[in-house]
Amino acid sequence: MENNLTTRKIYIDTRYKRDLYGSNTNFEINLPQTVECPENCVMYVDEIVLPNTITTVQTGVNDKLYFGLFYNTTVKYRNITLAEQNYTIQTLTSQIKSLMNSQINTAEAEFNVTYNVDKLIISINVLDKRSTQPDIMRWQIFSDDNLKAGYYNFVPISNPTTCNELIQNNVVSTTAFWHDPVEIVSYNVDLHTTRNLYLLGDIGEYRTITNFSWSGGSVLKKIMMNVPYNDTLFSNVIMPYDCNHIGNQSFNRIRFRLVNSKGLEPNLKNNWSFSLIFAIQ
Repeated sequence: MENNLTTRKIYIDTRYKRDLYGSNTNFEINLPQTVECPENCVMYVDEIVLPNTITTVQTGVNDKLYFGLFYNTTVKYRNITLAEQNYTIQTLTSQIKSLMNSQINTAEAEFNVTYNVDKLIISINVLDKRSTQPDIMRWQIFSDDNLKAGYYNFVPISNPTTCNELIQNNVVSTTAFWHDPVEIVSYNVDLHTTRNLYLLGDIGEYRTITNFSWSGGSVLKKIMMNVPYNDTLFSNVIMPYDCNHIGNQSFNRIRFRLVNSKGLEPNLKNNWSFSLIFAIQ
C-alpha cells in the first residue's frame, strides 16, 4: 500500500449498525467504501458519547447468588436471581433476604439479613428453627471460584454471572466455607459494579496485554465510567500514544464488542457513538 491515507476519520453510531434491532455492545458496521491503511498507520478511538444506562444489577451479567444450607444430614443447594435495577444497600439487603428465604423451608430455618449504612456492610446469619436439632445447621454463599471448582452441587459453573462482586464475596479456597448459626458473616458492599468498559474490535494489531482472566488482546480502548447513572459520558483522546497500530490492513466491515472487566457485555439500553481517526506515525 502507498504511504498515504484515503480515509482520515470514520464516524460510528450504533443506530446504524448492520442489525438495527441487535445489541449495542456486540455489533457490526458496514462502510460505504474499503478503507486502506498504509504502513505505519495508527488509529485512535475518539469522541465517545455513551449514555450510562448500566444498572447495579444486570440480567445475565451479575444477577445470580448461589448458596447452600446443611441440616438433617442433607445439603439444600439453592440459587436466587436479583431483579435488574439500581440498588441501595437497603434495597439490596431486603431483596437478598426475601429471595433467600423464599427458597427454603422457613419453618425450619430462616436467614436474617441486616445492613449498616455507615460501614456499607451487609450481615447474614441463619436461625435454626427446628424443634429438635440432631445436627448443627450450616450455610454458605458460594464464591465464583468455588462455583467454577464444582463445590455447588458437584457441578462446575464456568460462567456464574453472580452478584458476588457486589458483596465482595471473593473467597478463593480449595474447600467451601460453611458457617454455623451463631456466626454472623459480614460482607462489604460495593454498588459500583462497572468502573471501566473495554471496546474490542477485529481490526488492528493489538500491541497490548492485560491481566484479565479473559483474552484482552483485542482491546481498542478503555472507557472509564466516571459519570453517574442516566448521565452521558464524553471521552476523547488525551495521550498521543493511546493508539492502535493498523498498518497494511484494509476493511469495509468492522465488528465491535463492549465488555466489562470480566469480559461480559453490559446491558446497554441506549445507542452510543464514537469516531475512528487514522494517522501516519
